[in-house]
Amino acid sequence: MTIKNNEDNILLQVNDYGDAGTLFLPPFAIFPILPINSNMLLNFDGTLYWNGSALGTSTNAGGWTKPPPGLKIYTSDLTNKVGIGTSNPQSILSVGDEGFPNTAVYGSEKQTGNVVNFGGYFEAAGDDGTGVHGFADGISGFGVLGVADGENGHGIAGYSNGVNGRGVVGDALGANAFAGYF
Repeated sequence: MTIKNNEDNILLQVNDYGDAGTLFLPPFAIFPILPINSNMLLNFDGTLYWNGSALGTSTNAGGWTKPPPGLKIYTSDLTNKVGIGTSNPQSILSVGDEGFPNTAVYGSEKQTGNVVNFGGYFEAAGDDGTGVHGFADGISGFGVLGVADGENGHGIAGYSNGVNGRGVVGDALGANAFAGYF
């Protein structure tokens, strides 16, 4: 199906290829033509815009950049911080809240009442699976740090269902090191 104007220019084209199809939008020569709140999908210089906001290209969409093959996708703003449930991530990955600078992964769940909340829940199957592995190399580093507020909170909880499994394991090296400090 092709929609053209009175000068025979293609305005919209939909192609049927059997199991798949394509939608063709010709590029606008000048952007923005219409007000930003016009509820229109526009193609300007190979980038799609909705209401004046860029949706992305084949290599840059929704705040992510896809570099040439062999390299990894990364955040377009180069902060290397991703937020799920927050628009201002402070950790590399912040889930449910902003997190903290210098923290790789931060998880927060703050439902109140008689519910079970997990800031992070990790499970690993297999003969040698590890749900969470923490390592710190420094004077005051923490391999795994658990903090719990609440009447029945657990900073770190471990469960094992295996012949030789261990719920929580700690190894300590150094003069003032603690394998477990509770």
